[in-house]
Amino acid sequence: MLVPDGAGASAALAEATAAVRASAAALFAKGMALYQQKKWSEAIAAFQNCVARDPENSKAWFALGYAYHGQNGKKSCEAEFEPYTRCIALDPTNAAAHNNLGNVLKNVRKDYDAAEKHYRKAIELCPTATRYNNLATLLKDVRKD
Repeated sequence: MLVPDGAGASAALAEATAAVRASAAALFAKGMALYQQKKWSEAIAAFQNCVARDPENSKAWFALGYAYHGQNGKKSCEAEFEPYTRCIALDPTNAAAHNNLGNVLKNVRKDYDAAEKHYRKAIELCPTATRYNNLATLLKDVRKD
């Protein structure tokens, strides 16, 4: 039976050989299992090891940014900037990465022009109410022209 909190995946990985546990795919799976358990520091370490082994893994870069977000109480933080930037460089069609980078640019870096650009790209790629709301809030609160 699969355990939705990631505990089953963690147990299965613990029984794998050292070579398998060290693979980028296994590190990604471990990071996701730890993320589901809200073990932020451990998830971050797994994702960091994953991207060190496979720096072209856009999903791992995204997950690393999202784990930093979780560790920071679901609030944007500077640590998210590089992972989302790297994710977008590898996969420019990742709407969620554009949206989340927009949040970092708006809330942490106060770079409103860049935040607007990323919100608009996220909407172009995959329009959702949340993404429209992020853009509208930015324009309402920041843009006074």
